[in-house]
Amino acid sequence: MEIAALVCGIVSVVGCWIPSMGWIGSICGVVAIVLGAISIKKNLPKKKLGKIGMILGIIGLALGIIMTIVAVACVAAVGKGMMDVLNSLQ
Repeated sequence: MEIAALVCGIVSVVGCWIPSMGWIGSICGVVAIVLGAISIKKNLPKKKLGKIGMILGIIGLALGIIMTIVAVACVAAVGKGMMDVLNSLQ
């Protein structure tokens, strides 16, 4: 379970940087946080890996949310710009 938390944490940090796919980092981040918390609570032998996975999950979740907001804002700005251009042509 600790290794799964670590892998999900790594995937969340890497996945959140993919343009317009920040939600991948968010989902894997939540999974990493849950698995890391379970491994810490159960005092499993590789508890350190669970903590690292949980920390990476938190970072990936935060970055994933930020990147999703940035992607939505960019799409909205481009859409508004295109509407302005179309309105000026009329």
